[in-house]
Amino acid sequence: MQLNNNPIYKFFFKKENYTTLGLLRILTATVLLLSLINDFPFVVDYFSDEGVLSGRVDVMRSEYRFTILDYFGSPEYVVISYLLLIVFTLMLLIGKFTRTSAIIAFILLASFHEKNTLVLNSGDTLMRLMLFYLAIASSGKCLSLDSIKKRKSSTSKEYKEWQQGYIWPRRLMQIQLAIVYLFAFLPKTGVTWRDGTAIYYFLANSHFARFSFNFTAGLIILTIILTYATLLTELLFPILVWLKRTRKYMLIAGIMLNFGILIFSNITFFSLIMIVAHLAFIEPETANKKLIQVKKYIKNLPRINKIN
Repeated sequence: MQLNNNPIYKFFFKKENYTTLGLLRILTATVLLLSLINDFPFVVDYFSDEGVLSGRVDVMRSEYRFTILDYFGSPEYVVISYLLLIVFTLMLLIGKFTRTSAIIAFILLASFHEKNTLVLNSGDTLMRLMLFYLAIASSGKCLSLDSIKKRKSSTSKEYKEWQQGYIWPRRLMQIQLAIVYLFAFLPKTGVTWRDGTAIYYFLANSHFARFSFNFTAGLIILTIILTYATLLTELLFPILVWLKRTRKYMLIAGIMLNFGILIFSNITFFSLIMIVAHLAFIEPETANKKLIQVKKYIKNLPRINKIN
């Protein structure tokens, strides 16, 4: 059997257009940028040597972990490093020096995360992983300033060939998302998950709930249904998302689950990066068609005439 016909080889190394990867780059960088801006007021308190947890967070870190903030931990250097992270995330978003921007942004983000793990959640972990995959991939081949520059200096045929790349970066993101769902399901063995009341208690917790849900006490049947629907989605997603016939339904179920978390809870950025990660299963042909439709829609929008 030739290597090119090997199913495993084709799964990881067939070539595709990088539109989907470009879209993932833009959306991941957007979510990260919003998260960074949201946390900016707390940077000194969380990550500097003079922060509220100064000297205590080292106990939670492995001796093998590395962060540049161990060497540049004063408040002014921490703020400068954070601003640099914002700048390189913005450059990643627009696709300027894409690979370099992704690598530097990843190193800086990982440094902040390793400096203080106590303020992180699973959304931060997934954000860091998505950024790592973008750093090792050529995510600037489509939907970027780098691609515009390349198009101007190449023939149409050369440009289309340049936009092609191996599928493995997108496969890594797909596998990562499947693992997230699997390990979200496995620990849910407690009493409230078994009896179907977990969602009720989640919504009743004012720390997590975005709104007051005291009325859910009278809708216990609904919260039981939502609890088991959550478990079913997390159990089936890692399996059925790989099957062509069921992929669409699992993506819809997963996005609806995380959209619900986004609307009804304070776990904002976890929900957003999870929704973005689902797009790794969108084929480039589909992404191209949708982008063309969006361009046509924008082009056909009524224009406001200038008043002379």
